Amino acid sequence: DTIFKKLVDENFSNKLTRPFILVTGKGFPDINTRLFLRILRDHLRIPIFILVDADPWGIDIMLTYRHGSVRTANLSEVLALSNIKWLGVLPSEIVTLGIAHTSLTERDKGKIRSMLRRPYVADQIKEELNVLLENDFKAGIEGVIKTHTYLTNFYLTHKFANRDYL
Repeated sequence: DTIFKKLVDENFSNKLTRPFILVTGKGFPDINTRLFLRILRDHLRIPIFILVDADPWGIDIMLTYRHGSVRTANLSEVLALSNIKWLGVLPSEIVTLGIAHTSLTERDKGKIRSMLRRPYVADQIKEELNVLLENDFKAGIEGVIKTHTYLTNFYLTHKFANRDYL
């Protein structure tokens, strides 16, 4: 909610050249949010982007939107957004952007190893997961906020302008 509010407060919608719809899932993706995004994509033919923490839990959120969840596997065909674009925060950006980070917990490491074993996880995503493991760190979206408007004036606008997403 903090990042969503920041994007709204900083009038992020006026910083991009194309109109868009900003949606927050408020944590782990529920069925209603996933279905809503699927309807938007199918009927409005708009691309879907996701911004999550550079940690195993954020990446798992992105993977759930992209591929579905084990619990709702029977609905994956209806709910999965296979073409969702991972805008950030990418683990490979933590060092290059000087993002504040913390060490992984054993639980985090187990979660990463579990995701690495999933056959549907793309190689680029596995590389990002390995960055977390190899460097023993994780970071939240809040770590991107170097100055009051860095997230909206530089980070996100740069990502969209350069098509810098997975």
